[in-house]
Amino acid sequence: AMLVDSALQMEASRANSPRAEALVKELVRVEATNRVAHVLLGIAAFKAGRFADAEAHFKGGGTHPIGELTNVLARAWILQAQAKTDEALAVLDAPKLPDWASTFVRYHRALLADLGGRASEARASYSRISKNDQRILRVALAYARHAANAGDAKLGQSILKGYFERIKGEGHPYPRALLREMESRIRTPLHVTSASEGMAELFYGLGELLAGEPVPAAGDPVTLRLGLVFLQFSLRLSPDATFPLLALAGAQETAKRYGAAIDAYDRVPKGTPLAVAVDVSKALNLNQLERVEEANTLLVDLARRHPHDIRPLEALGNIMRAHKRYAEAAEYYGKAIALIAKPETRHWTFFYARGTCYERLKKLPQAEA
Repeated sequence: AMLVDSALQMEASRANSPRAEALVKELVRVEATNRVAHVLLGIAAFKAGRFADAEAHFKGGGTHPIGELTNVLARAWILQAQAKTDEALAVLDAPKLPDWASTFVRYHRALLADLGGRASEARASYSRISKNDQRILRVALAYARHAANAGDAKLGQSILKGYFERIKGEGHPYPRALLREMESRIRTPLHVTSASEGMAELFYGLGELLAGEPVPAAGDPVTLRLGLVFLQFSLRLSPDATFPLLALAGAQETAKRYGAAIDAYDRVPKGTPLAVAVDVSKALNLNQLERVEEANTLLVDLARRHPHDIRPLEALGNIMRAHKRYAEAAEYYGKAIALIAKPETRHWTFFYARGTCYERLKKLPQAEA
């Protein structure tokens, strides 16, 4: 059972659905209560509209907190798919879960209540999370969309501005884009617009959490592998979702599967606010695969198309410096520094990196400066 379970997780983490489905059948014969098998079967039944079967697969689940949390939230979304909002919310009231899980439950309660037309209940849940921590990106985005969708764009804007203040930086491109959207008074849809998207959000959130666990110096840790499995489950429900794809790419990088990370980045829809960051990350993975000239070509073209963006130039400098091409690296760092109107403390790395390049080139006065 242990070997089949490991094989199933490995195939599922690579989205090899035919092989995973064959292994599920084998696994439930030798270990009828295996949770990963039942999660995969539950998702398949949910997608096919066989909601009673789906709920049966998500019932029970042993004593592991992740398993309990998965089952509770999945059952709530299965009920919501049948427009049973009261029953779905009641499922979320029942469990006694650890304190860390309460944010997940409140977040999904808010999403579910909003989808079920319970805007006031959704706002109460968002407000409770926000009082504890306004730095959670997905919560900030969902709460802001909730407010704007309910006709309170002013509250939506204040939520996003509060997020920027708390993280003390420019923040993620998505909330900046959403803020511009609200200011232009474009109709703002909810963060989750269907039960299927809600279920996908569940597996994205848990997958990102698991994949983000610290990785030992050697080996393929169980949490990382399970995180990859959950992210693939999310993408099975919502194949083009940007955030799960980015989390999947990041998890593949952690696992040193750089080709798989590039494949995930290639699936991110074009034209998103993250387009530049995606291409920079793709180039860094090409570099890890020793495909340096491909990385260089990608970044040079990116810098040409986005002449005021410092990130491609920084990546070019870092790659060239890592390969001891110090003259080219110094040139790219110089171009990046030229884009900084007023240097601040946070820009020290550009000057330091250029200084190390000058030092290696024996240009000691420039290095010291």
